[in-house]
Amino acid sequence: MTANMLNSSIRSLLVTALQGTGAFVDVTYLDHAAATLYSEQHLSRTMKDLSETVYGNPHSRSECSQRTTELVELVRSR
Repeated sequence: MTANMLNSSIRSLLVTALQGTGAFVDVTYLDHAAATLYSEQHLSRTMKDLSETVYGNPHSRSECSQRTTELVELVRSR
């Protein structure tokens, strides 16, 4: 994939996220320092996960909290 193709792909994702705001017409968003926009795919997967899973405080002893602790440890080990 060339740099131009990658740029176009990224811009397409960002434009989708920014459409409807009216603030970013014909603008390329480049400030990704702690402010990266989420792709539609990421948002839909996260919403699906949050609607199907109960997460708890990983410092608690409840069943959902223990599952959350396991998930946190799994992600940390990557």
